[in-house]
Amino acid sequence: MRLLFTIIWKEFTQLRADPLMIRLIVLPVFLQMFVLGYAITTEVRNTTITVLDRSNTPQSVSLVQTILT
Repeated sequence: MRLLFTIIWKEFTQLRADPLMIRLIVLPVFLQMFVLGYAITTEVRNTTITVLDRSNTPQSVSLVQTILT
């Protein structure tokens, strides 16, 4: 555990010594978040749904009809 803390401390020391490195690490992350935030959508379209209803009770048929409409 001490070794891990030492490595993390060394990395932060290097980041403070070189301001350009902070920009090179942070800027691409924000750029990706901005671009991919507009490119990704959570809307599900054109998806085929298949339901296997083995009980064939009126309640299950009603539930399947509700899901598929």
